[in-house]
Amino acid sequence: MQHLPIFILLLLSPSIMFSQSIHEEYIGQYKQIALLEMERAGVPASIKLAQGLHESAVGRSVLATEANNHFGVKALDDTWQGAVYFRVDDDRDDSGELIPSPFRKYDIPEESFRDHSDFLKGRGRYAFLFELNIRDYEAWAFGLKEAGYATDPKYPSKIINTIEKWNLDRFDSALPLAPLVEEEPSVVMPSLPTMFFLVNDIKVIEAMAGETPLTITARTGVAVEEILEFNEAITTAYQVLEKGERVYIEEKRKEYEKGLRYHYVQKGESLYDIAQWYGIRLKRLAKRNRMAMEAIPDPGQKIKLTGRKIRRKNAPTWKFPNEQIDLQKPIDRNSIELAAGRAHKVRKGENLYRIALKYNTSVEKLVAINQLKNTNLYVGQVLKVK
Repeated sequence: MQHLPIFILLLLSPSIMFSQSIHEEYIGQYKQIALLEMERAGVPASIKLAQGLHESAVGRSVLATEANNHFGVKALDDTWQGAVYFRVDDDRDDSGELIPSPFRKYDIPEESFRDHSDFLKGRGRYAFLFELNIRDYEAWAFGLKEAGYATDPKYPSKIINTIEKWNLDRFDSALPLAPLVEEEPSVVMPSLPTMFFLVNDIKVIEAMAGETPLTITARTGVAVEEILEFNEAITTAYQVLEKGERVYIEEKRKEYEKGLRYHYVQKGESLYDIAQWYGIRLKRLAKRNRMAMEAIPDPGQKIKLTGRKIRRKNAPTWKFPNEQIDLQKPIDRNSIELAAGRAHKVRKGENLYRIALKYNTSVEKLVAINQLKNTNLYVGQVLKVK
C-alpha cells in the first residue's frame, strides 16, 4: 500500500493541526508563570500546566474566558474575598436540583495560576503532596484525586496523559541551579486597607519585599495593566520588585506641580528614578530635557521638572550608547549597559534561573557570556544578558 506524504495527511486532518496549535499556544503563554509558581510554591510546572489545560479546556471554557479561572476553584467559604462568578456545575439544593455554583473570578489568568498554588498550600488535605518528589508527576496526579480535587475516577490518568502527550515534565527539571542569593521573605498581604501617600498629588505605594504587580493588584484593586502603564520600568505582571520601590497606582503628571523647577542629578540616578521621585511621566521628562528616556545624566546635571523644553543650544551631551560620549569624563560602562537593556543588576532573591526567565534566555548562555566560574551571585552584581 502506497503511503501518502506527510503534508497531505496534515491537510486531510486540519483538526489535528488546530489542536496542536491551541495546546502549544497555551503552554507557551503560561509556562513562565508555571515555572515561577513551581519555584515559589512547590507545585510541579507539569501538574500546573496539565491541570490548566484540562480544567480550562485549553483556555476556552466559559469559566476561563469570563472569569479568568483556569483551575475550576470555587468560592465556597469566607477565605475568598474577591469577585465571584456563578455557573451551574455539580452543586445541588436540598431537593436535589442543580443550582449555580460560585467560582472565584480573577482580573487576569496569571492570578488564577498563583491562587491555585495558594489554594493547595492553604488546605491541610493537600499537605502531603508537598512532601512528594517535585518531579514525580504521577504521584501528584493520583494525590490530587485522593485529596478530593476532582470526583472523576479517571482524573489522574487524564492529567498524566496530558503531561506525557505534550512533554510537560520537561519543565519540572528546570529548577534553580544554585540557592537564592538571600532567602526571599514571604509576602504578607495586609488585612487593613492599603496605605498610600501622595507625590505630585498622585497616589503611590511602596512595594513590600518580594512583591509583584499581581500582589499589588490584589491589595489595591488597581488593574495590572494600569500598574505597568503608570510605572515605565515595571514591564511584566510577575516582575519581582525591590522592598520600598515606589509604585504609582494613578497616572503620573506631565510636570512637577509643587513649585520646584529643577532637580540636580545625584550619583547613580537614572532619568526613570527622577521621574518616579517627582511623579512625572518619563516620556514627558525626557522630552522637556531633550534627551532619550534611556539616557544617563551626569551627577550634578540640572534636570528641568516643569515648563517648556530647554533650549536646543543648552542641551548637553548625554552618556548614551548611541550618541556622542565625552571621553574626558570617566564612563560607567555598567550604567550604559543597564540603561540600554543589555545588562541586569542582581537583586535580592534572584538567581541565574530567574534572571534567564526574565530575559528569555538560558542559564547556560548567561554563564558563557559572563564567563562565570560558578552559579553563585551577589546582590548588586551586573550581568550581561545580551
